[in-house]
Amino acid sequence: MVVAEASRDEFPNTFVGDLVPTDHGWVVVASTCCPAGHDYADAGWSVSSVWCICNDRHMAWRCHCGAVLYAPQPGPHCGLRDRGPVSIYEDEHR
Repeated sequence: MVVAEASRDEFPNTFVGDLVPTDHGWVVVASTCCPAGHDYADAGWSVSSVWCICNDRHMAWRCHCGAVLYAPQPGPHCGLRDRGPVSIYEDEHR
């Protein structure tokens, strides 16, 4: 069974990263474009969920140009695990 991706226009009162119900289940509202203006419908985007030292997960949308968008936005207390190795020392001193 193939579920078509919902258009961002179907969720006019939501924000990127919001979890919204659809006829086919729940979906996370994606960004419409990256900071460089590349459309989300273009090929080359990847979506993942990354761990953070805030004991939560952040959704990450990576554009083919290398730009990354996160939801929820990382705060000053965050340290995303996809930004390279993080040592125990760094975790304890943030």
